[in-house]
Amino acid sequence: MVLKSLLLSIFICLMSFADLFAIDGDLHDFFYQAELVIDMERSLFGRIGDLFTGSEIEEDILELRTFSEQNKRVSNMRALSDRLNSDINEIHKKAHTLGFYDAAVRYKIHVPENNRLLLTVFVDFGQIFKLKLNVNYIGKDEEFQKRYKEIIGPQ
Repeated sequence: MVLKSLLLSIFICLMSFADLFAIDGDLHDFFYQAELVIDMERSLFGRIGDLFTGSEIEEDILELRTFSEQNKRVSNMRALSDRLNSDINEIHKKAHTLGFYDAAVRYKIHVPENNRLLLTVFVDFGQIFKLKLNVNYIGKDEEFQKRYKEIIGPQ
């Protein structure tokens, strides 16, 4: 499952990277506007709000360079691509730490008439994977058993 997610991410990045060069290879010293779209329908943000909220994740993503430096001039499309691909990796890392191993991140670039690029980043966290643990301690350490029951609670 993780391999499938990784291959899909690589494919999406390569396709998006090809889109960058299809726009205009001569585009230099430009500004862009970035927007973030998170697919909240398929994720569990609303159901597990006690662990984290979608707005916290959105804030973390908006602090990445692609969004925080959008008002700074970009030297060329390669610089934007490098910034974007680095941030996509960070989004995947954040998603993995929260149990979203099938997260998909893609982007679309539109060049309107004023030549200020519009960059839209789409994030679909997909399904959350839960880890269930069962710890059994074999031994006579009564203090450990007492503390363990306090932490875990009745089963």
